[in-house]
Formats: sequence, structure tokens, C-alpha cells
Amino acid sequence: MGVSFIWEEKYNVGDQEINRQHKYLFQLGNEIQEAHINDAGRYVMKLIRYSKDHFAHEEDHMETIGYPNLEQHKKLHDELVAKLSEISANFIKDDDEFAKFKSFLFQWLTDHILYEDKKYFDFANHQDQ
Repeated sequence: MGVSFIWEEKYNVGDQEINRQHKYLFQLGNEIQEAHINDAGRYVMKLIRYSKDHFAHEEDHMETIGYPNLEQHKKLHDELVAKLSEISANFIKDDDEFAKFKSFLFQWLTDHILYEDKKYFDFANHQDQ
């Protein structure tokens, strides 16, 4: 196994539902980290389906609160879904590619929550004051 997704307080965005969804993404990430290459496609498809639902939920919330960077944030979501779809279509052919995918997924997800989602929730929390 490569890296582990471990939920820490630094990932808390201040919204219980979004935190729950992020924790589930971490769970999926850990399942992928432990998966055998033969199961990679199934896990990537599961990740794509859940990510689309999660991203739609976040984007609806951003629209509701008038988040000014919605389009830029949505573009990041769309780029990840496109990348996951490309990986799914071309499939992961060997252990090296699978390891690179696992590393990419870990980096993308943790960075996205820490930097991009935090910006949006800082804005949302500021709106509540």
C-alpha cells in the first residue's frame, strides 16, 4: 500500500455534510490504495460516480451562497472527472501506472480540500457573519 487517507481536523471545512462526503472520498481513496490492479477499473468508476454527486452538491451550495469563484472551482471538478474518465477509458495497464494514479489521487484530493474547498468555506463562513 502506498499512502493512506487519514482524516485530520485540518480537512474540516465547517460543514457537516461536506465533511461527511469528504470522509467518504477518503474511504474510497483508501480502498483504491489497497486494491489490486485487477480491481482498479471498478474502483475508478465508483470514484467517478461519487465525485460527480459530491461536486454537484458543492457547486449547488456555492451557487446558493454566491461564491464568486464558482466557475473556477467547477473547472477543477470537471478536470478531475475528465482525468478519471480518461484513466477509466484507457485503463491502468501495470502496477507502475496504478501507483502513479494512487499518488495523483491522494495529492489531488488532499490539496483540493485544503486549498480550494477551504477558500469556498472561508467565503461561506464570512457570509454568515
